[in-house]
Amino acid sequence: MADNDKQKKEDGLDDYGIIYISGAINSGTAESVCKEIIGYNIKAEINQIQMIINSPGGSCPSGFSIIDIMAWSGHASPSTPPASV
Repeated sequence: MADNDKQKKEDGLDDYGIIYISGAINSGTAESVCKEIIGYNIKAEINQIQMIINSPGGSCPSGFSIIDIMAWSGHASPSTPPASV
Protein backbone atom coordinates (compact mmCIF):
# COMPACT_ATOMS: atom_id res chain seq x y z
CA MET A 1 0.00 0.00 0.00
CA ALA A 2 2.69 2.51 0.96
CA ASP A 3 4.67 1.60 -2.17
CA ASN A 4 1.57 2.22 -4.31
CA ASP A 5 1.03 5.65 -2.72
CA LYS A 6 4.70 6.48 -3.18
CA GLN A 7 4.59 5.44 -6.85
CA LYS A 8 1.48 7.57 -7.50
CA LYS A 9 3.13 10.62 -5.97
CA GLU A 10 6.24 10.00 -8.07
CA ASP A 11 4.11 9.69 -11.19
CA GLY A 12 2.32 12.96 -10.35
CA LEU A 13 -1.14 11.41 -10.58
CA ASP A 14 -2.29 13.04 -7.34
CA ASP A 15 -1.62 16.48 -8.80
CA TYR A 16 -4.16 15.86 -11.54
CA GLY A 17 -6.85 14.03 -9.52
CA ILE A 18 -6.19 10.72 -11.24
CA ILE A 19 -6.82 7.46 -9.40
CA TYR A 20 -5.25 4.40 -11.03
CA ILE A 21 -6.54 0.96 -10.03
CA SER A 22 -4.71 -2.16 -11.16
CA GLY A 23 -5.52 -5.76 -10.27
CA ALA A 24 -8.54 -7.41 -8.72
CA ILE A 25 -10.95 -5.21 -6.79
CA ASN A 26 -11.12 -6.40 -3.18
CA SER A 27 -11.97 -4.85 0.17
CA GLY A 28 -8.48 -3.40 0.60
CA THR A 29 -8.49 -1.82 -2.85
CA ALA A 30 -12.00 -0.43 -2.31
CA GLU A 31 -11.08 1.05 1.06
CA SER A 32 -7.99 2.73 -0.37
CA VAL A 33 -9.85 4.16 -3.37
CA CYS A 34 -12.79 5.36 -1.26
CA LYS A 35 -10.42 7.14 1.13
CA GLU A 36 -8.65 8.76 -1.81
CA ILE A 37 -11.95 10.02 -3.28
CA ILE A 38 -13.01 11.39 0.11
CA GLY A 39 -9.60 13.05 0.45
CA TYR A 40 -9.99 14.81 -2.90
CA ASN A 41 -13.42 16.06 -1.80
CA ILE A 42 -12.12 17.34 1.53
CA LYS A 43 -9.18 19.17 -0.07
CA ALA A 44 -11.41 20.59 -2.83
CA GLU A 45 -8.33 21.34 -4.94
CA ILE A 46 -9.42 19.20 -7.89
CA ASN A 47 -12.55 19.97 -9.94
CA GLN A 48 -12.80 16.52 -11.48
CA ILE A 49 -11.56 13.14 -10.31
CA GLN A 50 -10.51 10.74 -13.05
CA MET A 51 -10.31 7.01 -12.47
CA ILE A 52 -8.40 4.57 -14.63
CA ILE A 53 -9.30 0.94 -13.95
CA ASN A 54 -7.27 -1.98 -15.24
CA SER A 55 -8.88 -4.92 -13.48
CA PRO A 56 -9.91 -8.47 -14.34
CA GLY A 57 -12.77 -8.21 -11.82
CA GLY A 58 -13.05 -9.02 -8.15
CA SER A 59 -15.55 -8.61 -5.34
CA CYS A 60 -18.91 -7.12 -6.34
CA PRO A 61 -19.59 -5.52 -2.92
CA SER A 62 -16.16 -3.89 -3.03
CA GLY A 63 -16.78 -2.54 -6.52
CA PHE A 64 -20.20 -1.26 -5.49
CA SER A 65 -18.66 0.60 -2.54
CA ILE A 66 -16.39 2.46 -4.98
CA ILE A 67 -19.39 3.28 -7.19
CA ASP A 68 -21.35 4.55 -4.15
CA ILE A 69 -18.52 6.86 -3.10
CA MET A 70 -18.13 8.12 -6.70
CA ALA A 71 -21.86 8.93 -6.78
CA TRP A 72 -21.64 10.69 -3.43
CA SER A 73 -18.59 12.61 -4.59
CA GLY A 74 -20.45 14.12 -7.53
CA HIS A 75 -23.32 15.35 -5.38
CA ALA A 76 -21.78 16.19 -2.04
CA SER A 77 -18.52 17.96 -2.77
CA PRO A 78 -17.49 20.57 -0.17
CA SER A 79 -17.76 23.34 -2.78
CA THR A 80 -21.45 22.58 -3.37
CA PRO A 81 -23.82 24.01 -0.74
CA PRO A 82 -26.52 21.65 0.57
CA ALA A 83 -29.83 21.76 -1.28
CA SER A 84 -32.67 23.67 0.34
CA VAL A 85 -35.73 21.68 1.34
